[in-house]
Parts: sequence; structure tokens; C-alpha cells
Amino acid sequence: MVYIFLLNQHVLLHQIKIKVYKHNRKEYITALDDISIEVEKGEIFGLSGPNGAGKSTFIKTLLGIVLPNGGSVKLFGQDINNPSIKKKIGYLPENLIYPDFLTGKQFLTYYVSMCLQDRSALEKRINFILEKFNIKDYENKKIRNYSKGMKQQLGIAHSLINDPALILLD
Repeated sequence: MVYIFLLNQHVLLHQIKIKVYKHNRKEYITALDDISIEVEKGEIFGLSGPNGAGKSTFIKTLLGIVLPNGGSVKLFGQDINNPSIKKKIGYLPENLIYPDFLTGKQFLTYYVSMCLQDRSALEKRINFILEKFNIKDYENKKIRNYSKGMKQQLGIAHSLINDPALILLD
């Protein structure tokens, strides 16, 4: 299941077509064909389907990781290739691999520093997220020592650290 949480803008995808290589790398298969959606401000959009249906490819298209062979992808009224769009997206992949040698706070600091340059705003945002997800008491503990539940909380915190307008959960 893929969820899209849209907080304050809208998403538009129009007639997307994506072809990807098969596992043998000799021929293409069509992963997505003629997909058009519009998600309005404040809506939650869920996408479900069997394995191999193209759900993760769809998410990767929204992130600009996979580019469509046809059609257009616009987030917040702008083309997905616009670098400023990336700062408005929070993403939690299906299997987030944690650098377990870092503490939870170091992990979040690394990601939020890509979005916020103001050091005081950075510290405020990290402390807010750590408190919101009840992991403040563990901020200096190595991630390798986190329980599975704590890692899941850290992953959600990671997807929200930049105060995104769009949250993608794969």
C-alpha cells in the first residue's frame, strides 16, 4: 500500500507512461501506462495493488527518481525536475536502511541540514520532532540499539523533519 498525504498544495500527474527494463535487461516492460491523477489540498490518497503493479515506480516518479517516457508530472504546479520541489516532499521508503552507527539526533540532523540552513531553526525543528515522536529521551542513543518500534518512529520523524507539504509513504 502506498499513501500520499497532501498537506497544503495539490499534485497533478497527467497521462504518465513509464517503461522499465525487465530483470534480464534486454527488453522493456510498461510499468505505468496512461496514469492521470489529481490530489487536492488536505486529501489522503491511497494506492493499492498486487506486487509488481507499479506502486513503487509511481512513488519514484513523484520523487523524480524515475522519469516518465511520456506525459508530465507536476507537484505544486511545477515540473518535478525543479529542485525546489524536493524540499517540499517528505518520503518514507518501504525499507529504510538506517546508519546504525549514528544516534537518532545525528540521523535527523543530517537530513534536516539539507533543507534548513539556519542553525537555530534546525535545532528547533529537530527538538520538536524528537518530542513529538517520543524519542527525545533516546536522542543520543545509537540507532543500532533502538527497538523496531523506535526505528519506525524515527522513520516517520525523518519523513516529517523538513515540514513537508507532501508526504509519501511506500
